[in-house]
Amino acid sequence: MSSALLWLQGFGLTLAVEEVVAVPLLGKVEASLVRRALAVLVANLATHPLVWFFFPYLGWSWTQMACGAEAWAFGFEIVAYRLIFPEASWRRCTIVSLAANAGSLLVGLFAARWGLLH
Repeated sequence: MSSALLWLQGFGLTLAVEEVVAVPLLGKVEASLVRRALAVLVANLATHPLVWFFFPYLGWSWTQMACGAEAWAFGFEIVAYRLIFPEASWRRCTIVSLAANAGSLLVGLFAARWGLLH
């Protein structure tokens, strides 16, 4: 399978998990379900391509690459949520990003381990 199709599978899985986790957590700061879902989509479109196509090519060990990529996604998404929802506290944005990224990382590792992404 091409790297683009594999990325699309990974992005779809990531987005599904992060939507399920982040959308409810953003409910206290935004009433619109559509706006919350779109915010999660935008945050992931901004971070996931770099996680997939940039970080693996830095020549780092797998652990360094995974930590760097996850730190990037986590940090950027905090800022993205805060910019999209200025009434949200930094604490709320941090919790949303941490929960969503932890969920997608765990599901992604499971999917990779069990050969569900190919």
